[in-house]
Amino acid sequence: MEKNSNFTEFFEIVRTITATNDVDSILKKIGSAAEKLTKTMASSIMLLDDDKKNLYFKVASGDKGTILTKLKVPVGEGIAGWVAANKQPLMIQDISVDPRFTGKIDSESGFRTKSILCVPLIVNDELVGVAEVLNKIDGSNFTENDKAILTSLSNFAAVAIVNARNISNQQNFFANTFEILTAAFETNDKRFSGHCFRVAQLSTVIARE
Repeated sequence: MEKNSNFTEFFEIVRTITATNDVDSILKKIGSAAEKLTKTMASSIMLLDDDKKNLYFKVASGDKGTILTKLKVPVGEGIAGWVAANKQPLMIQDISVDPRFTGKIDSESGFRTKSILCVPLIVNDELVGVAEVLNKIDGSNFTENDKAILTSLSNFAAVAIVNARNISNQQNFFANTFEILTAAFETNDKRFSGHCFRVAQLSTVIARE
């Protein structure tokens, strides 16, 4: 029942997100959606810089968000750096026992990370950045469903970023984004196979008119 609710809420969020053509606004909405759907205390989206050696905070929630936007994380360092270097998600229930956690970001921000779910943003096998959610509100462990949700939202974020860079036509931007988003979501939940793509096709026709 919860998965059905998440599915409905997910596409409600997608409709809200696609109401704007501002990528910064889209990423902020994706971060907020990630927190809401995974029931976590904080989120951030980090992008790979031009030299592909560091990640920088594009979006960070909470009171310390503005502090984080001034920081960089080397690829390969810490949880986010590991995810970026390996292009693999990490779901860590207790960061105090994971040697990859450096604590540097917590020291700068004053936030105390207890658990973390971090996934890569990838388009056509190219790393764009990473997205992460921190600390389940009720203190429970992250689940595979949480990972599927964050992965789907992250796929949307990655496509939104790449399309904003490469596609000048706004209508094509949303049409292409929604098609790829739907494919990404269906990869994580086969129960809705076919239905999502039909919805996307209809939305695409409307967007192109």
